[in-house]
Amino acid sequence: MLQPRHTWSNPIWVLRSETQIYIAQATGIEEAIAKVKTQHPQEVGKLEAIAVAGILAPDQVISLNTNLL
Repeated sequence: MLQPRHTWSNPIWVLRSETQIYIAQATGIEEAIAKVKTQHPQEVGKLEAIAVAGILAPDQVISLNTNLL
């Protein structure tokens, strides 16, 4: 059996709430939202998502306050 030369990392999802921006690496949007909700349980609002390529440490979510941008 041939082994693939490259393995593609999961996409990075940028999820935006009313006041926060979250960045998480996951296979799909449902998994990204679940990671955000797990690591930031105070976030109960709607999240909008944009998928981009890149690499993060495993299972990490970055949170940015939009009021500081």
